[in-house]
Amino acid sequence: MSARAAAAVASTPRIELAALTLLRVAYGLLILTHGVPKLLHLPHGTMGDPFSSTTRLIAATVGPTFATPLAWAVTLLETAGAALLAIGLLTRLVALAFAFEMVGISIAMGPAWVWIDRGIEYPVMLGLVAGYLAVRGGGGWLADAWRRGHHAFSRAPRSRAASTHWPGSSAARACRASRSSTARTAPAGSAPSRNRPSARP
Repeated sequence: MSARAAAAVASTPRIELAALTLLRVAYGLLILTHGVPKLLHLPHGTMGDPFSSTTRLIAATVGPTFATPLAWAVTLLETAGAALLAIGLLTRLVALAFAFEMVGISIAMGPAWVWIDRGIEYPVMLGLVAGYLAVRGGGGWLADAWRRGHHAFSRAPRSRAASTHWPGSSAARACRASRSSTARTAPAGSAPSRNRPSARP
């Protein structure tokens, strides 16, 4: 997580972080229910073999040459990629990949709009959600954040900025350095900083 992304998390209300987290996890798990039947060649709804159906759809759109490799790419994205998105690992990259996938599905299934007629309204909606996650990020409880030493839902924070990071993170160090710099430059006779003990006479 970059310093800019960490600052964005620090300035985000916790209720919004929780909503983004729920959206990210739900999106990943929903897509996973489509990926696992493709991977295991299990029935999915009225489709006896979703992988074969995906292959045929791709072949009808781009031709048979790349149909099978692209079907495997879709299957891996909807299984491994969906799991990564649910736990928040490589969040923006995976979300961007899903946005492109939904564009491809919309092209393959269009121009019908109504979903009950095999239209594209739900792929369009899923693509917009994936694009939002790619731009905005996945909220809190991200494996990306844990791996880099940041955490979005700390308890009993002293300050809003420091509450979203582990004490050893770069953002937390920058926050402490800023407080120390402010305390050193405070004029004589001013009230001592709340975060530092007052000097003894």
